[in-house]
Amino acid sequence: MPRQSKNLAGKDLSHVNLSTDDLRAADLSHASLNGAFLRGVDLTDADLSDADLRGAHLEGADLGGTNLQNADLADADVRGARIENAAILDGVHLANAKGVPDDVQENHFAPLKEPQETDGAPAPDERVRTRRASRAEG
Repeated sequence: MPRQSKNLAGKDLSHVNLSTDDLRAADLSHASLNGAFLRGVDLTDADLSDADLRGAHLEGADLGGTNLQNADLADADVRGARIENAAILDGVHLANAKGVPDDVQENHFAPLKEPQETDGAPAPDERVRTRRASRAEG
């Protein structure tokens, strides 16, 4: 009997532990997986296009044939995940991701623009970072 792939497209799976799930060929497109635990998960041929994987734990996951087009992996941990075996990496966001191989980083990472100063005042993004830093200190 053929195995049916899971359809989790668009689901909110933020901070969920999926490390024991079989997600081969699963449809996780547009899913929110920020902070999710996917350590060692078989994601072979899964569709993670446009998925939010910010801060996700993908250590040792099998990403062979995976579609990561426009996925957001900012701050994710992909150490040992073999992200270079993904089928589609176009538009993937890898800012501050841990364990990204150099060749993937060079070919699929667009650096963020430097904040622009205007009249000596920091750019809006810089003001937000400054406020967050001062809150964390206080």
